[in-house]
Amino acid sequence: MLAVAITPDGDYALSSGLDFVLRKWDLRSGGYTHSCEAGGPLNAITVSPDGEWALLSTVMGAVQWDLHRWQFIRSFLTYKGRTDDLAYSDELGMVIGVGEDTLIYRWDLETGEKHEPLVDHQYPVSALSLGKNNDTLLSGDSSGNLRFLDLSTGECLLTWQGHEGKITDHALLSHSRQVITASQDALIKIWDLDTGDQLQELSSHTGWVEALAVSEQEKWMVSAGEDGIRIWDLVNHQNIYADNSVDISCLALSPDEQYAINGSRDGSLSIWSNLPSDENIHI
Repeated sequence: MLAVAITPDGDYALSSGLDFVLRKWDLRSGGYTHSCEAGGPLNAITVSPDGEWALLSTVMGAVQWDLHRWQFIRSFLTYKGRTDDLAYSDELGMVIGVGEDTLIYRWDLETGEKHEPLVDHQYPVSALSLGKNNDTLLSGDSSGNLRFLDLSTGECLLTWQGHEGKITDHALLSHSRQVITASQDALIKIWDLDTGDQLQELSSHTGWVEALAVSEQEKWMVSAGEDGIRIWDLVNHQNIYADNSVDISCLALSPDEQYAINGSRDGSLSIWSNLPSDENIHI
């Protein structure tokens, strides 16, 4: 699997795999209701806050896809090839994408018009995360470098070297102004967003860490990668669960945080329901 996402109502999941097919799954029945040949890899899927449409990475940039009519809406083109990660700011009406080059692309959602891209990285950008108010952006690249940006102005607020390997995923923690990053160096790190100082290193994984999903109250987290899945207590920075049985390539947490869906390199999807609750994590 290349990407997986869950709709805001928690009833459906979207997935893309090495067969280059986009599928919509009914999570109550376990079967898929719609599919579409994409003609190439879809490395990222982002669902709109209202669940009406999704953004899909493509070999030419990105596509907005109607999830109810199951049809194309519009495209967002790059200067050079595919996108590998996507984000959407509802407040700014802006689509953000990164891929083969060092640019951070910005498009108008309603028209597909390309704004001036942000050029801050020396290496291809591999991961994006929006701040809680959708006005700041964290980006990580293939060299392990991180940038924290003001999305409306493009100003770089902070830059630091986070990992020795490619940044695969990260999350901005709004309550504590911290950042959690994952990398192909098998490490997860927690950073102070104001200074770039490292606060913690979580080292339970032994292979590439591919994806992170953090609870709404930021008290626990799921991480996944080559050596399976981990669940972390973020208050005490402890690994509280590990399963090494599946090589996981992508991950999504349900809106109610009752389950997580992961995609594996063998093309399968799995649902994990033994997740903690914020009430069970104490200082």
